[in-house]
Amino acid sequence: MDNNSCGAWPVPLFMCELSVRLFISIQFK
Repeated sequence: MDNNSCGAWPVPLFMCELSVRLFISIQFK
């Protein structure tokens, strides 16, 4: 899951970035 795969998502860019940040936060929790 990274910014490169965000272009394929049917969601706004800010939502994509939010998901990435959330994913990273969970990984390093």
